[in-house]
Amino acid sequence: MLDLAFPLMDSDFAVASSFVQAPCTPAARTDWFLASETWSISRRGITSADVGIGKATMSKYVTVLQSWFERWVTTGSNPFIHPRLYSATFPAYVQVAYATLASYIHRTPANTDTVLQIVEDRSNDLLQEKGVVHEGEQQDVDLFAQLTRLHALLVYQIIGLFDGDIRSRHVAESHMVIQNSWARKLVQSAAKAMPKSHAGAMHLVGCLPGPSTYSHSQEQWYLWILSESIRRTWLVAVSISAVFTALQKGWATCPGDIMYTNRGGLWNATSASEWDNQCSGNDVGFLQRFECARLWSHAEPMNIDEFGTAMLDMTSDAELLKESPLVWLDVNETYFPGDIYGQVLDTYPALNHTKITAYETPLTLDNLDQLNNFGNSSVYVTSNQGIKNYPGWFNGTRPNTNGVAEDATSCTIITFDHGDGTVDAF
Repeated sequence: MLDLAFPLMDSDFAVASSFVQAPCTPAARTDWFLASETWSISRRGITSADVGIGKATMSKYVTVLQSWFERWVTTGSNPFIHPRLYSATFPAYVQVAYATLASYIHRTPANTDTVLQIVEDRSNDLLQEKGVVHEGEQQDVDLFAQLTRLHALLVYQIIGLFDGDIRSRHVAESHMVIQNSWARKLVQSAAKAMPKSHAGAMHLVGCLPGPSTYSHSQEQWYLWILSESIRRTWLVAVSISAVFTALQKGWATCPGDIMYTNRGGLWNATSASEWDNQCSGNDVGFLQRFECARLWSHAEPMNIDEFGTAMLDMTSDAELLKESPLVWLDVNETYFPGDIYGQVLDTYPALNHTKITAYETPLTLDNLDQLNNFGNSSVYVTSNQGIKNYPGWFNGTRPNTNGVAEDATSCTIITFDHGDGTVDAF
């Protein structure tokens, strides 16, 4: 595992969150991931609802990214480098970065300085070979070349910025402008090339393996692999810069956001037919990062992609998610969140085990506070029928397909046993 050896400051940082929401594009459209509007880098102003991202969350995110780079070395893929991407064409400069990363992962105290010198030299070689793209210069037309050179640079950057070595950090910091420039040019080029006609865009996936002739679903799958790889790589590239700057300076300018796929199963599909089946009839969660909080209430955790989960962790308030547990129901569940309103209607209050009669009826959530007038902490309510008779409200209210319990005020009791005889109930 790569080490996160970066000295963190003690305070939390409010990273500017500046994204606008975009509607989820239905997977039923064959061009749902190619449309020009899906390539827009969107921003919005900071609002009072925005939540600052703390150093613990950012440190965790860096560790996740480091583990993804290590996974690429050990398995040949990770959540932003698709298993098919380099199976037919593996550029020499990416091979060099890959081998350098492997040597870094397996470094020893005795050879660390040597390995870090190799990282610096190979990083400089990459910039010299591939050139520095400045504003106004001619953009590359080969999306695959732009994507792969950024992959190679990110290898050197994730090492240099977060290894903890002062020299390596200095070199990597000096390359951040180029890193951001390459990422920006990559998306700009994709925005021009991808929305073109389906036939015109197919030349973009010549780097990927396949038969001499493609089926429509095979073409769609390969175009999505390239498209999604560009989107995810851009998000990784700009987030590395933003997180490093925030950890170093205490603040960072948000680079913006782009749409990407969140539904689990699409990235790991091993065939065009499997990918097509995952898309058909499902909400693929093609959203911008700051819109993805709705996934917590519209999708089960197992259906959210690993990449999407990492982005969501960096977007949502981690403490809120930790302290506000969510309830996920199995498709075969027979007991559902209770309708607390209906349950109260079917109860009567008692004091010291004696039924109270001098209260406003029926008892509802709106007048439940009247029981406080009896001035005794042992006032409680109990079912009119008795729980052993399994009254209708006991099974709760089954949510509809959107997760909403119609005509019900849903509630769930969550208990935590401390193991010492104390049980917390929420």
